[in-house]
Amino acid sequence: MVSFFAPRNYLGCIIRGKQIADYLGGKYNKERGDVSGDVNIFIKPRSLDNVLDGDWVDVSDGEYVPELLKSRPKIRVIAHSLYSFKFLKKALKNEIIWISQQHCNWEKEHKEIKKIKTCGYIGGPNTIIRKQYEEIGKSLNKAGFEFITCFDFTTRESCNDFYKKIDVLIVGQSIENQYKTPTKLINAASFGIPSVAYPLKSYEEWNEYIPCLKDEDISDTVKNLQFDSKKLIEAADFYHISNVAKRYENLYENLGNNSGL
Repeated sequence: MVSFFAPRNYLGCIIRGKQIADYLGGKYNKERGDVSGDVNIFIKPRSLDNVLDGDWVDVSDGEYVPELLKSRPKIRVIAHSLYSFKFLKKALKNEIIWISQQHCNWEKEHKEIKKIKTCGYIGGPNTIIRKQYEEIGKSLNKAGFEFITCFDFTTRESCNDFYKKIDVLIVGQSIENQYKTPTKLINAASFGIPSVAYPLKSYEEWNEYIPCLKDEDISDTVKNLQFDSKKLIEAADFYHISNVAKRYENLYENLGNNSGL
């Protein structure tokens, strides 16, 4: 049995812990207490007091976690993106593996896009980000595109509802971060929806499928966008929960395998 422990019920913890636990029939808990599984995974913990040598820590987007792990080299580590995996391999002496984050489209719903009409962005309720996408929206509106945003999603289903409303996902942030993942781009691709984004290093495993933004206007990139929905759907299948869950199951058989799963 796989047991997940998350000190707070953040969205990332739900995705990295509760969704997988429910899918596998494992446990999702706030603290260790008397609960323990054959494989114990702590998602970006605030401290390592309850983490034993041999347990797993999922760093996720917790930038403070690697510093905690430097003094505990016998704790095993999970990275959630290829770029993060490579970064942590250099920063830590711990055993480190990569388990990608699953996309939200478990039902494998697909959207037929005959013409791009609606662009959109989905993300956390950050004031600076909201203002940035207001400006992006104005630019796209002038070019004849509708632009919608979603900052209040709370469930996997609400994410799916958003993606089904758009024809292209816009990700206009160019700030690099070793804990960023291309998950929202993969979410879109699972429906057959293309993304327009900057080719960040942290999107390493997905950059092949991004029509790259550089210095040109986003609306020009959307106007000239070429994409293959079938290719996007096929590539996104690697990140379907049925495949990601198998990588967690493989922890039973690959405890000494110091590689990406």
